[in-house]
Amino acid sequence: VLGDVLKHNNYWDFGEQVPDEAYAGFFENKVIPQVKELLTNYGDIYIIWFDYPHDIKRHQSEELYNLVKELQPNCMVNSRIAHAFGDYSSLGDNMIPTTPTNMPAESLVTLNDTWGYLWYDDNWKTPEFSTELIVNCVASETSLLMNVGPMPDGKIPPATEDILSFIGDWMKKYSDSIYNMNPNPFKTKVDWGNLACKENKIYVYISDTTKSEYTLGGLEVKVTKVTDPDGNALAFTQTDDEITFSFEDKYGFLPVIVLECDKEITPVKEIVQCGDSLNLFPIWGQKH
Repeated sequence: VLGDVLKHNNYWDFGEQVPDEAYAGFFENKVIPQVKELLTNYGDIYIIWFDYPHDIKRHQSEELYNLVKELQPNCMVNSRIAHAFGDYSSLGDNMIPTTPTNMPAESLVTLNDTWGYLWYDDNWKTPEFSTELIVNCVASETSLLMNVGPMPDGKIPPATEDILSFIGDWMKKYSDSIYNMNPNPFKTKVDWGNLACKENKIYVYISDTTKSEYTLGGLEVKVTKVTDPDGNALAFTQTDDEITFSFEDKYGFLPVIVLECDKEITPVKEIVQCGDSLNLFPIWGQKH
């Protein structure tokens, strides 16, 4: 147990001291000087990212947070500084939200099972799965921190290159559906894809392209136009709060359909059923 604690807190720099004393020495003699160096010698720093300090005390987290804000007032600090300090939330490793987080947050993921480089770790995520992680984060209003572990010679592993190249090609085509987006405005998660919005547009990311028609309920706006990835108009019908559009896939992986509406999209408060499915999540629960 002690060995596991030591490897997370870097006591090996401070001899055979007891853990509390060792961490205090590490904090004062290494953490504080190095943070000062980073925030004073390299111009404007916009984010400083801390990882879990298992034995950090509340007063140390506060001291560290205040130091960052003193030296770089505009620098953002992630929540892993601990004890509820920080400007945004870093979620658990490889944790992807299923619904909007309703707070500034980031997901951090590996492309295989390793944060660094491990020559025998060939359990790579597929390029398609990795791209869908980005879309899931857009739909949940969460930033994505995608980890890359370089090889000993500094090169990016070939499998990583393949994944990133695939993502880059997809994003070149669909960049408008990724940047400056608002999350899924509906209290629903469709079985065939994902949803996000911007201004008066709803973006529909279709992961299951085997259907010929797609139905979305809960609309509080009138849809004026539905377009395919090339900007061509698609046939659709809208009755009350539900729209059905036809789509024949010829665009390959994860095409994005855009629903243009007569006014700006705002979050829908009621839980929405789409088609035959009704997905419920604990975050939507209310105490009565």
